Amino acid sequence: MDGAALRPSLLAWFSLSVALCYLVQEGHAQFPGQCESTPTKCSCVYTDVATGKKMTYDLGDLSNGDGTFRYTEVRGNDQNLYWFNPCASATIPSSGGCEDVIACQLWNNIFSGLGTLQSNRFISEGNRVFIQSQNTDSIAFRILKVYLNCNEGMGETIFSAAGDQEIQHTYVFEMTGPGACPKSADGGGGGGNNGSSVGLTPGWYMVIFGISILVVYIVAGIMIQHFKFDKTGKEIIPNYTFWIGLPGLIKDGAMFGVQKVKGVGGGSSTEYEKL
Repeated sequence: MDGAALRPSLLAWFSLSVALCYLVQEGHAQFPGQCESTPTKCSCVYTDVATGKKMTYDLGDLSNGDGTFRYTEVRGNDQNLYWFNPCASATIPSSGGCEDVIACQLWNNIFSGLGTLQSNRFISEGNRVFIQSQNTDSIAFRILKVYLNCNEGMGETIFSAAGDQEIQHTYVFEMTGPGACPKSADGGGGGGNNGSSVGLTPGWYMVIFGISILVVYIVAGIMIQHFKFDKTGKEIIPNYTFWIGLPGLIKDGAMFGVQKVKGVGGGSSTEYEKL
């Protein structure tokens, strides 16, 4: 096979590797379809396309069950105060506007309910998941969106409020921490610290990309060595001379570094400087 015939083959190999890398990344990074809400309105279940396992978001452990709010008087980016209880209805006594709701706003000394447990549903948006709820009072129809940000490294799950940011009367909250992570649906129970992220971390993408490049390098190199230069045996390995000498180069470099640290071999007498 000559060089002209070889080039399309190498291009095909490279294109295939890039395509596989993209598909692997997309299969992990994108949320796999709708997370179906359960009858409790507090959890949802989906199938992880990468593993085929049933996974669940369950916020039961992040709520109070005694009619009070779990997160209270959180200052939003819009400077209003917010209360939130993801999975159970709560009430602020004598508020006149926050009875049997999961979220509440205090604006200009007026309490307003932002969402009800009955209207809770889980929605996927790209590789993110959020809870959407709604509430209607005599003033306005309000929509609540609570984004779940998985972070297993945090000690607890925190609640933050952007407030009325997107469209008027659409309120955006975020929950960040281990309680906002999905976990295996087979284990049951509520969202805890053992959840796993839907997507891979950037480090894993780099590993996948690096392995793909290595495969292309080895396969393409062997084809070139064999078909173009008629190499056989060990010499079919791409850049064989370099790789066989690499351990020696590493050893020399390490010894040179150690000598410099110890203060020996300096000055014009070193072998490297003579070269």
